[in-house]
Amino acid sequence: MNITWTEYLTQIKNNEFSGIWVKEVAQHLLASGFENKILDQETEVHKV
Repeated sequence: MNITWTEYLTQIKNNEFSGIWVKEVAQHLLASGFENKILDQETEVHKV
């Protein structure tokens, strides 16, 4: 499935089975505007 990094990190952040630290990292990356730095790069990732 094709999904953006923002969509992937949002799923990680909202997943009840994700650990606290991974949720914090996902939130930090989302808040930092990282996606602008990678030019809206999309990649195929597996749904968590």
